[in-house]
Amino acid sequence: MALDRRNFVSCLLRADQSGTGRLSKSFFEKLFLELGEPAALAAEFAAVISQVAGTDGDVNCITLAAWLFPEAKEDEAAVPDEGEGKGNEGEVGKAEDQIDDKAEGKGGKAKGKGKAPPPPRKGPSKEELRRRQAEKVQQEKEELRRRTEEEDASHWQSLKACDVQSRLPWKAMQKTLEVKGSSGTGGVVLVQLESRAVVLKKGQGEFASQLFADNLAAALRVPVARTRVISVNEDEFWELSEMLLELVIDKNPSQEELLREQFKEAFQAKQRGESPSVLGSRHHLAMEFVAGAPFTGVKAQELLSSPRPELLLGLGRLAALDALLNNLDRVPLPIWDKSGNFTNIMVRDDVPVGIDNLVWAISSELGLAKYKARLKELAAASPTTNAALAQVLRAVVYEECLVELSDTSVQYVAEGLKAGFEAAADLWLRGDLQKRLQQWQLEVEDRFGTPADPGAVSPAKVADFLRVAMWEVSHASGVS
Repeated sequence: MALDRRNFVSCLLRADQSGTGRLSKSFFEKLFLELGEPAALAAEFAAVISQVAGTDGDVNCITLAAWLFPEAKEDEAAVPDEGEGKGNEGEVGKAEDQIDDKAEGKGGKAKGKGKAPPPPRKGPSKEELRRRQAEKVQQEKEELRRRTEEEDASHWQSLKACDVQSRLPWKAMQKTLEVKGSSGTGGVVLVQLESRAVVLKKGQGEFASQLFADNLAAALRVPVARTRVISVNEDEFWELSEMLLELVIDKNPSQEELLREQFKEAFQAKQRGESPSVLGSRHHLAMEFVAGAPFTGVKAQELLSSPRPELLLGLGRLAALDALLNNLDRVPLPIWDKSGNFTNIMVRDDVPVGIDNLVWAISSELGLAKYKARLKELAAASPTTNAALAQVLRAVVYEECLVELSDTSVQYVAEGLKAGFEAAADLWLRGDLQKRLQQWQLEVEDRFGTPADPGAVSPAKVADFLRVAMWEVSHASGVS
């Protein structure tokens, strides 16, 4: 029990059943019982108090309280008990008055038995205590999670990026962090290799589409995270897979024997010249780690509250790339009914950098016709289209960042968009992009092959889709 002036005075009253205001050894036994302390300490405590107070065993209540709490009375007198009216000194004041009444006079001249002690205050119920404890535990968990996330972010942002175009030292892996996608699925794994970092994507799903997108971004000089596919026929794939195996085993220790046996069988198949699947994949994607700030939350709010022109112009050029890729999962544009996902944008030195670049090729004729018409209008930059662009940008920016984009900010984004379209049209009209598209298609087919399903999106279909997009933009942008 916490020993403060309030509860101590209350215990004094309850223990002093004689009503004399003077305390004996038997009193201390009752007092220690009230305080929840061992009764064996009562005699020792009484002896110490008697020696200090200079008595033969009896100690006055007021003397004892004042001696234990020499400064408390003045402090508490200025602060009434919570819930009491004006001028009411609270329960402690009442209790002390009762002690004063009992102790007043000497040699049997006390006023009498004095006022009855106040009833003990009712404490919180068990249910309330459990609720408070549960809230406290939850708050502690949230605080721990917040501190952990801040420490993780600070750690990863302190690392430099690996050169993903060269073979990476996967055996130097020191730390990993799994990052889920915005929908709670997919995502990537951050990997620390000594003092540098790289982003890893497992599987194959969209790698072919991503290679087209990354190549087009490089051709248009739009900053995006660079990538490299690591395939099962490369020694580096097996070195990386061996490290990934240990991560999987850490999460599934009961499956260790089975996982190691499957890995061994896959390696033996590779030695026979086959292309086995390892941990569910024949390819991994190493992506450049962008050591910057994510274009979300408080950081995005700070950047867009007083944006630099370089940031807005870069956002416009990134939007032009997204329009050509039909990538609605990044910069919001009026060619889609719903778009925008700023988690796929990082900011490095005030320049937006795109991550997760994909070509979303449209197969249906009706959908393709709708896309072509809207893309052409956007590239033509008519007043109606510019107004629609401003509306979409403002809506998504406010929803994501609680910032109202000014007319000047919207105009900078529109200028960057126009510059991006003009650069694409120039490359197309000079014939450079047509040649490159053919080369990219052959490289992707060589690495991933051609889907057996005729309805699947093949490398040839992706290349054809990009040709359509480039043609529409080149004829609408006014470049000759």
